[in-house]
Amino acid sequence: MMPSIRRPLRFTPARSPAPRADGWRPRRIWSFGSAKEPSLSELMDDPIFGHLLSSDGLQQEHVETLISEMRYKLGYA
Repeated sequence: MMPSIRRPLRFTPARSPAPRADGWRPRRIWSFGSAKEPSLSELMDDPIFGHLLSSDGLQQEHVETLISEMRYKLGYA
């Protein structure tokens, strides 16, 4: 069997699209091209993150409780 030869995929940074005529603009929380990462509170407030948690069978309140317990145990409370 002959190996598949492919070009490596190049990462293209996300561009902020122009607003549409009706004023709609996609919500942009963070950019993978920047050095700044989203804070935990920004992630927890994101509705997509909430859907991801629920698809894994988790509730956001349980995750927040786990985080606060770990902060306490590690001395960050």
